[in-house]
This record gives sequence, structure tokens and C-alpha cells, in this order.
Amino acid sequence: MTEEHLPLAVEFPAATEEQWRAAVDRVLVKGDVDRGAEAAQARFDKALVSTTPEGIAIAPLYLRRDVAVAPDRPGVAPFVRGATSTVSTEHGWDLRQPLELENGLVVSAASALEQLEDGASSLLVRAPREAGTQGAVSVEQLDAALDGVLLELITVALDPSLSTVATDALLDLYGRRGHDLTSVRAVLGHDPVAVFAANLDAEVLEGARVAATAAVRRVIDAPGITTMVADGLVFHDAGASDAEELGATTAVGIAHLRLLVDAGLSVEAAFSQIEFRFAATAEQFSTIAKLRAARRLWSQVARTCGVTLPRGQRQHVLSSPAMLTSYDPSVNLLRNTVACFGAGVGGADAVTIEPHDQLVAGNGGSALGVRMARNTQHVLLEESHLARIGDPAGGSYYVEHLTEQLAARAWGLVGAIEAEGGVVAALASSMLIDQIEATWDARVQRMATRRQVVTGVSDFPNVADVVEVLPQSPVRAGLSRRRYAEPFEHLRHEVVALGPAAPSIVLVRLGSQADSTARATYATNFFETGGFVVHAIEATGSTEELGDRAARTGASIACLCGTDAQYGTEGAVVIEALKASGLRTVVAGNPKVLSTSFEGAAPERYIYTGCDVLGTLRSFLHAPEVA
Repeated sequence: MTEEHLPLAVEFPAATEEQWRAAVDRVLVKGDVDRGAEAAQARFDKALVSTTPEGIAIAPLYLRRDVAVAPDRPGVAPFVRGATSTVSTEHGWDLRQPLELENGLVVSAASALEQLEDGASSLLVRAPREAGTQGAVSVEQLDAALDGVLLELITVALDPSLSTVATDALLDLYGRRGHDLTSVRAVLGHDPVAVFAANLDAEVLEGARVAATAAVRRVIDAPGITTMVADGLVFHDAGASDAEELGATTAVGIAHLRLLVDAGLSVEAAFSQIEFRFAATAEQFSTIAKLRAARRLWSQVARTCGVTLPRGQRQHVLSSPAMLTSYDPSVNLLRNTVACFGAGVGGADAVTIEPHDQLVAGNGGSALGVRMARNTQHVLLEESHLARIGDPAGGSYYVEHLTEQLAARAWGLVGAIEAEGGVVAALASSMLIDQIEATWDARVQRMATRRQVVTGVSDFPNVADVVEVLPQSPVRAGLSRRRYAEPFEHLRHEVVALGPAAPSIVLVRLGSQADSTARATYATNFFETGGFVVHAIEATGSTEELGDRAARTGASIACLCGTDAQYGTEGAVVIEALKASGLRTVVAGNPKVLSTSFEGAAPERYIYTGCDVLGTLRSFLHAPEVA
């Protein structure tokens, strides 16, 4: 018996792009009387085209013509498809678990040995994010922290938060345990730029440079030890876009090359001494494209320096701290899973996933949070076999297009930073900081209008969740450290802290359940994102009685929910009755449509899709403005 070749969709005629577009336009036109080409394009763009923070337009369909550069093989410059030509079918990427030390003492939920016994393949030794200045870490303290660990079998990576105070201890520990530095694997994590970016302190920068230079010279003959880290999370956590994170981190790598050459290394050797760190977010395709673009950028730097790289950029990818939430932290499990998937598909060499509950459990998360973070990687590696295919996203017209677009924008930023005198100069002059601040402000505006949502916080909140202490991002002279959910979380925390004194809302539902449900559901979600208690009553009986019933709920704000037609016939009378009972009034609906519906009885506010949710909710904490 022979198998017959059955092409996919063989029964159907091939569709053209023109046919697809015509079908889409028929759906989008609805009742619009304007059938012209310009109007059709406007409808198409509004409904189906989105824009990234970098200004990259994301279309609903990509074709071969959208890929300007044909993808090459993994392991071949510019290494877009992978840093090496081989794919590990046994281990996949390096599962790098964090071990938190505060003044030399382990404060993580699990010890180093427990992490490794439970499946980690390397360790990231760091200070807690909330910790202040760290004192020197002694070899005795590090020996105790790594008790029972066979150092010759794993990679120990130092975070920039500990590199200047723990490098000597780590290198001395190898000697104490009888290991020659030429036979071990480590990442010392020196990043003077990251140190400088926090406080713009030139004296601290010089000290970090001196420490990095000393470390380089001490391990110059140790092929398994990488001295420098170009830490993109410094920029990501401040609110940078993916292109800004890529461009700034590439510029950091260039700064490190200069330091390494000044320390006595050849240019070729300097390239081997740098590991790059990037953030993986719940934006799956952006994460994949970012890692692929990063390798292209670093390959271009090597080409400019006249160096032929034996492999692509070394990438350590961490799940984004900025995307995590304090409220409804279980949703972070989903964010972490998508981030890990993106990191793996994007070709990360090492991956660290943060515990989903680290913001509420403290000390790097609970034991459950640490286990879930680690096992998220195991499921993707061992059950989904994600590492058994090289560059699984390669050849996707969308991913290839997005990769090239990100790389082009990031390379432009590299040029601007170098024109400023390098990344340190760009930070000192505030050029880079101002650009990232503008990106953050634009992100906050998208958050405020819910064009960008954080599930569980700015949309679909868990009203039963209580966060006793909300983590505060530190105030810094340089690049700030932020989380996307913070504006909404701080508002909700403020409302909850007011207790009984906080305003509450009563929804006044006009007509039948069918008439009011859509807007009542929207309004409930709207107010609960700010932590407001929401009641609901039916608009039955006389208007005077309705006002009294609304007031008896204890609410101070009434929100009218009904149809546009009902607003036109009943709205003004109901608004007057609610105002007479001492209630502030809000209407669920767009004022552009309803501007004439309430005659002289205009409500204080309208709430609708696209309005400033954050600003509107904040306004309810203050007395209304007097006209």
C-alpha cells in the first residue's frame, strides 16, 4: 500500500490577496455609506492594524514580499536564526535560577542546593531588588551560600547588583575548593553602565570600571569565565520600548568592548567576554523578534570592528519584572509562561523566570512561586520539547518582518548614542533618559485609556484580592525602575486604604436587563479597577423614590446605565433626581453621541471605551469642580 500525497486545502481554489481584502472590507463596511477606497483603508487600519511603542505598524496579514532579508541558517552570521548551528535535544537552554543574598546571607525561599536538585542547571546570585547598598561578600559567606554545590558542574552567574562585592569571593571559592579557574564556568556580571544608570554618580562609575578591569585581568586565561554583562533590564525596567532596550543594550556592549580592549584584551577576545541580558514579556512575538534582532545587531557591531564571530551573541533572558502585578498575582503565571515561551523560541542561551508571587511574598517569592517558576521551564523543555527545533519562528513572514523592523530602529538609536559620545555620555546628558521617559509617559497614557491592559489590574480585576503593603519602586537620580501596573495599583491601594470613607458607586439600570446589561457590566469593571465598591439598583418607581433608594445604598456616585434611546427620554429626569439626593452623576456612554440627550441636566462625567480611565477614577477621590 502506498501513501498518496494530499496537499493541504487541495479541494479549494487558491485565494488571492485581493479576494481576502475584498472579503474583509465587506465585513468592516457594515452600515457605513462611504464605500470609497480611502474610507475602506481607514476602516481597515482602525480595526485590524495596531502600532507598537516603537511606531511599528502590525498588519493582520504578512506575505513573502514583506520579508526584505531572506533568513539564513542557525549559527551563521548575522545569527538571526540562532547563536549556534546545533540544537540541544537533551537539555535545551540553561535553566538559571536566582539565589538571593542580602549582606552575604541567603534570603531566597530555596537554597542553592535545593534549586539544583529540583532541576535548575545554573544559579544567578543576586541581591534582592528592594535591598540597598550591599556590603562586601566574603568567601566564607559565599561558601556557606553554595554549600553542597559541585561548582565544577554548573555555571554560577553574578548579577550586577553583586558583581563588584562578590567577584573576589567567588574566584577565591573556586580555589578553596580545589578548582582551577580554567576548568570552571562563571559569569562575573560586571556592568559599570548599569551601576551608573541608577544614580549617575561618576565616582561610583569609576569604581565599577576599576573592579571590572581587575576581574578581567584575573580571569584572562580562563575560557569558561565571562566577565561582563550588558544588562538590558536597566532600560526595560525604566519603561523603554523593545527597540530602545535593544539599542541601549547594544551600546552598553560597545562600551564594554572599549573597556576590555583597554584592559589588554584583543578585540576578538573582548567579544567573548560579554553576555547580554534581555527581558521577556507576555508579548510573545515581540520577545521572539527582540532576541533575534539582538543577535543581528551584535553581529553588525562585530562586522564593523572587523571581527568574525564563531557564534552569536550570548543571551541570558529574564522574565520581565515590569510586567508583574501585586494584585491578582496568579495571572503572573500566565505572563511568565508566555515570556518563557518567547525566550525559548527566540533562542535564549539561559532563561530565568521570576516567581509569580515575588511582589507579595517577599525574598524572591514563596516556595510555591519558586517551584512554579522553575517548573514552567521544565514543562516547556521536557513536555513541549520547545528546544528540539532550531529557530521555530524562522520563516514566519510576520516574525521576520518584525525582527528587521526592530533591528533597524534599534540600530538608529545605537548611532544616536554613539554620536552623543557613547552610552555613559548619553545617560549623563539625559538624552537617553529623556527618550525613555517619553516612551514611559506614552505607555502610561495607553494604560490610562486601556488601549494597553494589564489583566487582573486595569481590566477584569479580582475585587476580593487584598494587598497589605504595595511594593514601592525606588526613587533614583538616573533611570527609574517601574512596573506597568503601578498607576492602577496605587490608585486601588489608595481607595482601599480609605476604608468606609472611600467613595462607592451605585449603578442605576434603566429598562430591562437586556437594555442595561452591556453598559452595567462595562461600568462595574471600570469602577472595580480602581477598588471602588459597586452597588446596583433598578430604575423603577417614581424619580423621587429612585433618588432616595440610590442614596440609601451609601454610594456617593451614581452611574446611569441604559440605551441611548432611554437616555433621551428618561435620562434628564433621572439625573436631576439623583443630583437632588446629593449624588454625583456619571453616564455610561460616549458624550459625542449623547451630548444632547440630557438637555440641561448634564452628568459630571461620561465613561466609555477609549476614555481616560485612570484620570476619571482619580477624579472621584476629590470634590467635583465648581463650574
